Amino acid sequence: MLGVVSAAFTNPDGSKALVATMTPGPPEPFRCGGELSVHLLARWFCRSNVQWSGTQNGGYTVDAKTQIQASSFNTVSGLQTEGTTDTLGGYDVAFADDGDYAVYSNVNFASGITAVDVPRRKRRKRGTLEFHLDGPAGQLIGSVTIPVTGGWQKWTTVSGPVSGASGVHNLYAVFRGNTGIGNVNWFQFK
Repeated sequence: MLGVVSAAFTNPDGSKALVATMTPGPPEPFRCGGELSVHLLARWFCRSNVQWSGTQNGGYTVDAKTQIQASSFNTVSGLQTEGTTDTLGGYDVAFADDGDYAVYSNVNFASGITAVDVPRRKRRKRGTLEFHLDGPAGQLIGSVTIPVTGGWQKWTTVSGPVSGASGVHNLYAVFRGNTGIGNVNWFQFK
């Protein structure tokens, strides 16, 4: 009987992570972009041997026009994740209070971005989700009002205008309001 082996690797400076899952067997090259490749050899009830080859240059960007999962933040302050009942499931960013934020590194804002879509759920109170560049008090490029949806599991998508975003930045999604502001599953600039 074959089992599944999972492995996670991080650079000493914490800048990159690789998670690989495979069934035991002969060494298999696993390419993960750039010049980095990993060869995993796993034997049942034995440790795995990992051989790194190539280099990492740390040069990645996230296209702002793709759907960015809120739970894929690089850093967070005051927020937690939880399972979501929104389309496709997964995790959302939850338990937001005033000033809480999530950071998304190296977001590439191409020219022509004028709006942002955010699916939200909120039960009782209103609040705002602001998008700032390079810091929680950095340049404000847009915001959306968090509507009352009538239930913690009732999702609705709201849109808001965006201006002044161009180039690659660390994006801060900052919650404004009182306590229990709401949850975010994903966002997408357009």
